[in-house]
Formats: sequence, C-alpha cells, structure tokens
Amino acid sequence: MERYSTRHIDEVNRITLPIEIRKRLVLETDSIVILQPIGNIVVVQKKNEKKIKYFHSKVNQLGKIEFSDELMRNMNWKHEDGIAIYHVDDGMVILKRV
Repeated sequence: MERYSTRHIDEVNRITLPIEIRKRLVLETDSIVILQPIGNIVVVQKKNEKKIKYFHSKVNQLGKIEFSDELMRNMNWKHEDGIAIYHVDDGMVILKRV
C-alpha cells in the first residue's frame, strides 16, 4: 500500500485526490467513484458497470470528490479533519488521521 498524501476535508465535504492516483486509476473529470465505508476507512474505486449500493461521487475538474453528509456522519468525520490517502491495487483507501 503506497501512501500518497494527507489532505483535509473542506467545508463542503470534499477532498482533492492526488494527481498520481487519478492518473493510475484513470480518473478524469466526471468519472464516478464508489465510496465504500468499511470500519474506520473508506475504500474508493472507479465505478464499473455493475450496480452497487454504496455511496457515489463524481471527480470534478479540480480532481475533488465529495463525501455525502450521511457518509460523513457514518464515519464520524468533520470538516478540517486530516485524512491519509493510500493507493491499493485498483483503488485507494482513505482514513482519518489521529
């Protein structure tokens, strides 16, 4: 698992994904990603054709994804919380820094 960077969640629940990860996962503007909470982490993967019940977000032109209010509550994350982003196989893992 490669650690790329640490970020903060902004006031509208967004983080900027590192460009290296966006390139590796071929995440362009308007790509849709799946946000799957598992314990104290969120697994992020590029959406495939299968319908999945997890949270979704679009990558915007600045490389940001947005976490829904529900996901923020489920993860007990707050604005300005520090997070760490790791590249893993065909996705990434995001976790709150303590």
